[in-house]
Amino acid sequence: MRYVTRTVLALLVAATMAGATALADMLAITTNTSFNLVYNSANYDPYEPCDGPTPGGTWLTPLAYLPPQNSYTNDLISALYGQYTVNTSDPNYTLIYQYSVSTQSLSGTMLIDWYQAVDNHIGSRCYHGAEIVAYYDYGQGEGALGLDWIQLYDESGGSVISPYEYTVDGAHDQSPAYYAPGWGPWTPPGYTLTSGHNMTWTDGPYDSHIETTAWAGEVEFYMFLASFGSLRPDPNSNSVFYQDVTIYDGVLWGYSGECLVVPEPATLALVFMGLAGLCCRRARSRL
Repeated sequence: MRYVTRTVLALLVAATMAGATALADMLAITTNTSFNLVYNSANYDPYEPCDGPTPGGTWLTPLAYLPPQNSYTNDLISALYGQYTVNTSDPNYTLIYQYSVSTQSLSGTMLIDWYQAVDNHIGSRCYHGAEIVAYYDYGQGEGALGLDWIQLYDESGGSVISPYEYTVDGAHDQSPAYYAPGWGPWTPPGYTLTSGHNMTWTDGPYDSHIETTAWAGEVEFYMFLASFGSLRPDPNSNSVFYQDVTIYDGVLWGYSGECLVVPEPATLALVFMGLAGLCCRRARSRL
C-alpha cells in the first residue's frame, strides 16, 4: 500500500511539473487591447537551413499583433473590395459583400500553437516556406458574431507572383473567407490538431525553385478574424443580397528565404588562376 501511494504521488508530481512546463512555454504578445495573443515557444522554430547543395535557408517573420485599425487597413479593405466584391456561385441569387473595420477589439484568446520554418530539398527543387497552426477561443458573447478567418498577403520574389499588391488568400470559391467548404484545416507533419477550441486555422505556404539556381524572396501574411453577418435582401431585387463583413484583430506572420549558387571547383580554380596571373603582371610592371 505504501509503494502504491508513493507511485501515485510521483505520477501526480510528474503531471504537475509537465503542466507547469507547458504553461511556461506559452508566451504572450503584447496587444494593449482586450484581445489576447499567445504562442507556444516549444513549437516555434524560426530558422531552417537549406538541406540541398546550395547554401541558404528560410527564416520566419516574427509574430506581431495587428489591431483592427492598423497601417495596412485601407490597403487591405481595398484589396477585399477589388478581389472579393460579388459572389455569384449560387445561381439563385447574387451576394454582395460590404466590408468595414471594427472600432473595438475582440476579447478572446488566439493561440499560435505551431510556427516553424521549412526548407526542404526534394529532387532537383528547393522548397522554402512556413507552417502555422492557430486556435481561437471566444470571449464573452462572441459565439454569435459568425467569426471566420480572412487572410491577405504581400509577396516579393516568390515563385508565383500575384498581380495584386495585397492578395486575398484562399481559393475554390468566391468567398473572402480563407477556407472553402470542405477544405481545411490542414495538419502539418509531426503535429496533432487539438480539439476543444472554438476555431482552428492552419496554413503551410511555400515557394519552390530549381536547386541549381539562385533565389531570394519573402512573403508577409496578414491573418484576421472577421465577422460575417446575416444576409440582407436588396429592397429593389429578390435575387440580390448583402452581407456585412467586419474585420477584427489579427496577426502578422510570414517567411523569407534564399539560396546561393556556389561556383564549381573548376570555376573557382580558373578564377584564382586569373587573379594570380593579374598579380604577376602587376608585379612585373612594378619591376
